[in-house]
Amino acid sequence: MHAFLPKNPPIKNYKTKAKSLNNLENIASLLPKLLLTNKVQSTINSMSNNSFSVDILLKNKKRKK
Repeated sequence: MHAFLPKNPPIKNYKTKAKSLNNLENIASLLPKLLLTNKVQSTINSMSNNSFSVDILLKNKKRKK
């Protein structure tokens, strides 16, 4: 029997200068613990309104074009 597995394993993290993506990666890495302690919502609520802003990503994309 053959199962689908990629030749290269998926990346576990990435390097970016975008603070919003770093915030997202941080929460994703903490997700199992946050779920067990029932703190997902409070962690997200404690962040500032623009913690997940993609504005800088969109601006950079426009500059590259």
